[in-house]
Amino acid sequence: MIEYDDFLALLHQDLSDVRLIAFCGKSGSGKSTAIQFLFENHPDFAGIHPFIIQSHRTGWRCRSRMLLAGTFFVRESLARDCWVVVDEIVSLADVLGVAGLLMRGKRVVMASHVPPTCLQPLCILGKYKMFRTDHGAAKLARYLKKQRVVFSQGVLDRFVKKYGATYTDLDIILERTREPNFDQAFARFERLCSIA
Repeated sequence: MIEYDDFLALLHQDLSDVRLIAFCGKSGSGKSTAIQFLFENHPDFAGIHPFIIQSHRTGWRCRSRMLLAGTFFVRESLARDCWVVVDEIVSLADVLGVAGLLMRGKRVVMASHVPPTCLQPLCILGKYKMFRTDHGAAKLARYLKKQRVVFSQGVLDRFVKKYGATYTDLDIILERTREPNFDQAFARFERLCSIA
């Protein structure tokens, strides 16, 4: 079982009749971890083993063509109602692939980098839930407290406004500067470094 800050209150969501669950946000904001947490802990997913498509298994160009065709390597032999996890939606072609899966009767959980507004047309294909993972500083404040890193809320809010609520970027700043607290680390980072 993974250690996870349920900042989206996933365990309290009724997902029993949902066809599409989208986790939207920047890299490092917790999308993939939220998906793993969902399948390991949510009562509506007890005993379910999804078919998983991960970005590292195929090249982007090749994968986008497969998504556009709506296949995702998903054979027709898979149960109509099976869950398919798509980790890393990065283009509108990928969104069309998700539409193809939904039209074939599959249920989809996805980690998406495309803007949530681009996913809105998928709602005509069934009930959906969308979660933003890169908003709000509260999850990062809990993370810093757990790591025993001193910080001020104002500086953390400034970080979130600039980079989003991403664990990865936060860790990069802490590792890069090795300052005793986040405020000093972020100030030093802003003077000397950048995150592309």
